[in-house]
Amino acid sequence: MAYYGSNAVVATAHWQANQPAYSYFLLRDSFGFSSFTKIANGHYRGSFSSTLANDAYVVCGSMSAENSATGSDTNVVRGANGFHVLTHTTSQIDVIFAYGTYSSSNGNANHGEHHGICVIAN
Repeated sequence: MAYYGSNAVVATAHWQANQPAYSYFLLRDSFGFSSFTKIANGHYRGSFSSTLANDAYVVCGSMSAENSATGSDTNVVRGANGFHVLTHTTSQIDVIFAYGTYSSSNGNANHGEHHGICVIAN
């Protein structure tokens, strides 16, 4: 396999979204972001510490699989639902993580303890 460009890690972020006590967002660690915030349930924005030379980067990440849920196991929304990148610029990135409802009464609560992204430059 040939590698081109720097393949350097530009930024990372790790957060929790599983507790109402902190409005389902608690940033645990970040690197390369001047800020990383929750915009809405499942929607997060990272502003890069420095403006990038271009937007030739990829974003990889993971969504927690140890979500809390009640009700039938067939209705539980799990972490495999993934995420997608909404905004992809040289100064910021918005990611949307798939979520079920925040009401645990219907078996679709999806509150993850471990969420993370990694931005890799080309």
